[in-house]
Amino acid sequence: MDLKCLTIVPGDVEAQKSVATWKLGSGVDNQQVGNAWSGERDIVSLSLSGSLNVFDPRRSGVPSRTLNAPQKAVTSLAPISSTTFLGGTADGRVLSYLYDKGESELVTGTNHSNLVSDLASSPKDSRVYSVGYDDCVREIEVGVSTAGASFTPSSVSTVSQPKSAAVASDGTLFVAEINSVEVFRSNQRVLEHRPSFAPSALAALEGIVALGGEDQKVHLNSWDGKTLTETAVLEGNKGVISALAFSPDGKMLASGDSSGKIVLFDVKEQKLITSRWAFHTARINSIAWTSDSRHCASASLDTHAYIWSVAKPMRNIGIKNAAPGGANAVHWLEKDGSANLATTGADGCVRLWAIKFHE
Repeated sequence: MDLKCLTIVPGDVEAQKSVATWKLGSGVDNQQVGNAWSGERDIVSLSLSGSLNVFDPRRSGVPSRTLNAPQKAVTSLAPISSTTFLGGTADGRVLSYLYDKGESELVTGTNHSNLVSDLASSPKDSRVYSVGYDDCVREIEVGVSTAGASFTPSSVSTVSQPKSAAVASDGTLFVAEINSVEVFRSNQRVLEHRPSFAPSALAALEGIVALGGEDQKVHLNSWDGKTLTETAVLEGNKGVISALAFSPDGKMLASGDSSGKIVLFDVKEQKLITSRWAFHTARINSIAWTSDSRHCASASLDTHAYIWSVAKPMRNIGIKNAAPGGANAVHWLEKDGSANLATTGADGCVRLWAIKFHE
């Protein structure tokens, strides 16, 4: 097969003629780098993009199936529905994972040109925002009745490299960058906030925006639609704040840091609830809550994931080596009373774990 050819032609050897032809499109990503027979019927070819194309020799035209998966580390996760979520990767691509089918699909459209540093789902509509090391904010539109997702043509440049992103209930997007926090609405920058500390992580819930800093503190801010105003400073972490997550009921805030410690705060009372969630030995990369706000999960550079109980702070469920090379993200999939945890990281794999909580 010609490596520059985008057409695969299986042939009838005795008759010396082709029996089927498939065209995969134009562009370097569709260049075919190898193929093999799968069993007695199907042919599988590998595209330069990493996609596996499955062909049925009895049918010409298009592949009968295309399998997509990350080629680099998965760096972030964001929910779409109870059974579908998105994953951003270190090469700038975003994939849609379908739990019911056990498959993943590429999000179509123009990807980031560099690592996707975070994904943030909007509670207001079916949109997900992605930020990357190409200093760009992109918008992903998600199908309401289908799992299909695609980048919209619109994009906005950031002032500096984005680290973390979150969307408030009114659809406002907050992006933590090297020295500032930028605020976007309807693909327009509405505010560039420069705090007295270097922001490292953030989370948003209704009118409250939590900013984690390299000063090892969590700064609570009120958002009135125009400005961010600091209202409180929460202390208890022992390293740079690396992950923040509000509980769904809005009562608690979990703060993870570079030392591997997670501190739980009471948002209303602005005080520490527990600092005993300290089983990780390296930076916390992600925190995710269950829908009932009773448990949260964490992913760490130490490759492990832990599940923590609010009611029983000393009890936890450890998932060792959840992501070899470092765990970057966790996400809960809850349906019909069952709880499954998705973990992912440096090896580019997404693993699902059936969780049984302590009684």
